[in-house]
Amino acid sequence: MISQWGATWAYCDNVFLSFKSKQQLQSSSISDIMALAFFKAKVPGSGHDLRKFYATYTATLILRRTLNDLGYLTQAVVNTVLSEVADALGHSQVTTTTRHYVNMALVHYTGIESRRRRHKLMKIWEILLEEQGNLSNDKIRLCGTTIKSVAQLPENAELNVMLGEMLRDPELNPLGMVAFVERKADRNLASEKKADLRLATMDGERV
Repeated sequence: MISQWGATWAYCDNVFLSFKSKQQLQSSSISDIMALAFFKAKVPGSGHDLRKFYATYTATLILRRTLNDLGYLTQAVVNTVLSEVADALGHSQVTTTTRHYVNMALVHYTGIESRRRRHKLMKIWEILLEEQGNLSNDKIRLCGTTIKSVAQLPENAELNVMLGEMLRDPELNPLGMVAFVERKADRNLASEKKADLRLATMDGERV
């Protein structure tokens, strides 16, 4: 195509060029071309759908690779995945869109839709990593037994009530209960949830 234009074409550092202007195609033109291709192929979808698939698939691959390398899920791991996904999508920084696709990958991997719940569970794991040097085999067994028992018993079970009272007693437990401090990211969850809904429903949006 460029050879046909000859001297009438000025160099343009873009892959998709317009037959009319001989310059880069506008986003709306590319969207129309993709929509026409889907229509002719009798396949439901759009160029934006391809972008969404790429973003979701890429986020999942990066998450799984990072977890395979490190072996555990912490906020530091999530931050690494966010940064790599943003780079893969051509973003100079982590955006709400990046968080949307990484969140989808995390939901698929963990089966936990609530970000707040995931943050709390990651906090527990981070505590175990931080305190591993102070945990003997007997203490590790005690932690595991406590988690399993507390999880499977009803909220008002005698063991749960007794453990709660003992852990809140400053004489028995000077360190107090674990506090889940609300982070800045947590305060933005409500607005991000709205953004997720917008990303999932708007047609023709650019990622």
